[in-house]
Amino acid sequence: MTVAVAGGAAKDSPPPVPALERPDCAAAKALTYLCFASMWVGGAGVAAAAFIDLISAGGAYGMGFSVCSALLKLSADAVLFGALLALVVLLLLLRAALRLVVTDLRVDMGMGINKIPRESMGSMLGDTAVIGWLASLLFLLLSLVGCLVLIALSPAKGSLTVRISTAVIDVGILGSMVLSCFVTIPSMALKLWRMSPEGDAPADNIV
Repeated sequence: MTVAVAGGAAKDSPPPVPALERPDCAAAKALTYLCFASMWVGGAGVAAAAFIDLISAGGAYGMGFSVCSALLKLSADAVLFGALLALVVLLLLLRAALRLVVTDLRVDMGMGINKIPRESMGSMLGDTAVIGWLASLLFLLLSLVGCLVLIALSPAKGSLTVRISTAVIDVGILGSMVLSCFVTIPSMALKLWRMSPEGDAPADNIV
């Protein structure tokens, strides 16, 4: 009798919901690491070019100009490659999600803001990657101020205003790229590495 009841209960119980397709997720995770590496190379190239321009007082001439041009071209190629990888990752995750829908799995995809506990919101605001991104944004705003000064005043070439504004632009770009390369991208990569195969975030998610 007990065996029959147990067998009936086991038959009536719903099957466990599997995680996203493991091959797709594993490929997406590997490509995401490669995307991070490409973005790091792109940011490092821009930072190096800004540093060369800064130490040459806003006028990278001769060999310095050719080096800056090569660095900027390398950065552009690396960022473009990283963007293509991000698109591939998005397609892999989309295919995995579509497979869940096709197999008629009851997956709760609700992401409403009212469902996020306050502790999670506080953890997100205190996250290292978010802090690094916000600090990078401040440096980019500093560069924007330098650009606006050059546009609004239109100073003569080689004047003190041009040198100061160019230095402000270089400092802003350099600071933003350094934060991205040594704070934001490593923190995101570490979070991805610590993520469980089932997609659950680690308990101590503040890196």
